[in-house]
Amino acid sequence: MVRTIIDKDSLEKIKNRCFLGNFNDIFQDQKKYMEISEKITRSMEWFYKGIIEEDKTNEAIALFISLEILMSTKPDKFSSLSDDLAENLAIITKSGVEDRYKAKKDFKNNIYQLRNDIMHRGKKIETSEDFNSIEILRSCIVWSLMWIIKNIEVLKDKEKYTTDKLKEYFEKQKLK
Repeated sequence: MVRTIIDKDSLEKIKNRCFLGNFNDIFQDQKKYMEISEKITRSMEWFYKGIIEEDKTNEAIALFISLEILMSTKPDKFSSLSDDLAENLAIITKSGVEDRYKAKKDFKNNIYQLRNDIMHRGKKIETSEDFNSIEILRSCIVWSLMWIIKNIEVLKDKEKYTTDKLKEYFEKQKLK
């Protein structure tokens, strides 16, 4: 067995790039971070169910549940879940109106359409496009999780960190 030793500088870079301090804070102080830690925990439970699932269609269902738990912010009565989710993902992954618009449109027309086809029409994951969409979905979950951990201070409301602040953040970003 080969033993790898990580030097102090490398370990510090990993801690900083992966926001391990924020991650540790979120799960150590349940009173302060309860809503957010529950959101992350439930999302990661479904993510794990997805990645260990052998049936690709069931994997996709679990991954969609994971993403929706993590990034849905209770859309208002004038917007749909797909719009809300697509816009939130575009905000955290792209900058500039045109790039965000394209990302939102691509997500809704490809990734979210696959979700709807599975859930409402019984589609099975079979094509290379389907498999590619699953890879993109996994990436969306990882980017979303990293964004929440990195930007935890955005979610602060007085002494607690809340999902309402997550919704407020995205609503304000949509106005820019």
